[in-house]
Formats: sequence, C-alpha cells, structure tokens
Amino acid sequence: MTSLFTEWYMGNYIRPLSDAVFTIASDDLWIESLAIQQLHTTANLPNMQRVVGMPDLHPGRGYPIGAAFFSVGRFYPALVGNDIGCGMALWQTDILTRKYNADKFEKRLSDLDDVAEESWLEENLPSAFAQHPWRSSLGSIGGGNHFAELQQVDQIINAE
Repeated sequence: MTSLFTEWYMGNYIRPLSDAVFTIASDDLWIESLAIQQLHTTANLPNMQRVVGMPDLHPGRGYPIGAAFFSVGRFYPALVGNDIGCGMALWQTDILTRKYNADKFEKRLSDLDDVAEESWLEENLPSAFAQHPWRSSLGSIGGGNHFAELQQVDQIINAE
C-alpha cells in the first residue's frame, strides 16, 4: 500500500484496510465488523477501484450503507440504496477554527428541541401541506442515516 493516496493521508482519520478499501473514522468510532466485511466484498466486484467507509458506515442488505464506491466501466444500482440523492456537500463557513470548541458546539446542537418553530410553519407553510407527513422534518436534515459533519480543510492540493 504505497500509493500516493495512502501516503498523503497517513496520520489522519483515513485508514487503509487494503489497497482498495479505506475507512474515514476517528479512533473512538465503533464500526460493526459486518460492515467492514461488506466493504471488502464490495471491493471484489468487477471493475471496482476504491471502496471507502464513512463515519456512518453500517451493514446493509449485502452491501454496506454509509460508503462511497468508485468503479470504472460498470454501474452497480444495488450500491445506490433507497435514498438516491443523499450525498455529501462542502460548504465554506466563517467559523474560526481557533475559536471553535467541538464539545461545546455538540452540546448546543444536542439541546435543540424542534426542527422548525410551529409559528414559522403556520405562517409560511402553504395550507395544502399543513398535515403532510414530512412536515415534522422541515428544517432538519431528514431522518434515518443522515448527519451533519464539520471538518477543516488543511491543504488544497489542486485549486483548479
């Protein structure tokens, strides 16, 4: 495992498990062994180049959930799952890392009670949606296996 990818990321939270299988997770994160087995199984599919388990990695029905896959010349619909469109995005914030305290931020977020103020919903939500089942999710990132994560970019390798 002497690829540029592996060498550059050594010492961070990216862990190579083989030449094609990696996880991105802190040392404190527990990941089910079945999910790791499923990463390796997926890596053995024809034309699969890389398999990466994310911090929310967990076992699925044959293939892992919470992972990214890179294959060449072949598409695997079974790897998309049932929440197509669920993905990752990079957003720039004005949070200064020298003033950021992860524990305090996590505490503030865990103290949130509701996703959207009832008064805001009554004022802004069209009446046709007043009793819609997804109303309770407005202002959230959804239910199930969805999460928000803050990271700091340490180095830009190619600005183009």
